[in-house]
Amino acid sequence: MSESWKETWTFNAFASLLSDAIAFDIKAQNDESQDFPTVNRYAKASFINAAFSIESAANGCIARLQYPEIAIDQIDRATVIDKFDILYQVNSGKKVDRGSKPFQCVREIINLRNCYVHPKLDKIQLTISQSEDKERTYERPDEHTKETQFLKIPRKLDIWTGKESRIVVKETIGFLNHFFVELCELGPEACSNLLAVHARAQGNTSTFLAVHDRILLEMAREEYGIAIKFLVY
Repeated sequence: MSESWKETWTFNAFASLLSDAIAFDIKAQNDESQDFPTVNRYAKASFINAAFSIESAANGCIARLQYPEIAIDQIDRATVIDKFDILYQVNSGKKVDRGSKPFQCVREIINLRNCYVHPKLDKIQLTISQSEDKERTYERPDEHTKETQFLKIPRKLDIWTGKESRIVVKETIGFLNHFFVELCELGPEACSNLLAVHARAQGNTSTFLAVHDRILLEMAREEYGIAIKFLVY
């Protein structure tokens, strides 16, 4: 006999965003068979999903800690770094070390994300050289290729390749491992309760990740030499 029932699912975009960042980064590595514009598009897609995954992790955790609604409204106006600080204070009573490398790297990712999603006109002067066979080369000014202090990647995403997206994804995973596992001392089950999809039926709640997300998350160890320790997958 067939049966049916109702479940209430609470979706969290975090795992999907992080797995998309991994997927696009892997695509960006196949630069031998792709032209630069294609590689650059994959690298930028990987980056923006990695940045959004960091923001999603903070927002999802804040929502699931069940603060009073008025407090949630106030916290929503805080910066991403502030939200992680709040989460850490709730867990330990201490403030995060914002000067540590993991937090400095995340700050750079967020700053790059803000510049990318709020674009402005960018006027530069190029040096153009033309060979005898009319082939041209274009040289950008040094300030246009200036690197960030901690990630050591160009501030201008339009010159990125898979090299840059790989750094961003690896640092994103490293930061989340650092925050949830090392600082907050949470196990993968406790983290999944904050970061995964919730399904509630008949008084019971379970957490899970989509199969296609799990497949990509499992690839992290091989691709980046770093295991994802903050999720059950």
